[in-house]
Amino acid sequence: GKLTIEGNAGPHAGSCMRGGRLEIMGNAGDHLGAPLAGELAGMNGGVLIVRGKAGAFAADRMRRGLIAVLKGSGDNAGSRMIAGTLV
Repeated sequence: GKLTIEGNAGPHAGSCMRGGRLEIMGNAGDHLGAPLAGELAGMNGGVLIVRGKAGAFAADRMRRGLIAVLKGSGDNAGSRMIAGTLV
């Protein structure tokens, strides 16, 4: 399936994705696609597109999938990535 957010998204957007497509037309908060507390891995598949900026720790411990951030990410983007693609 596909979900489009017309504005900004808060922290942990897309954290539990296992497939599908999430498009955020604005900015995304910290920990985009990163694991929730107690989880070992973050996003595990799918496509996540942010038309604006992403906060700190985008794609932290991401396992699979694609995250594309068009206007830049905060500190530590891609830290501890297991697999997947961050553009």
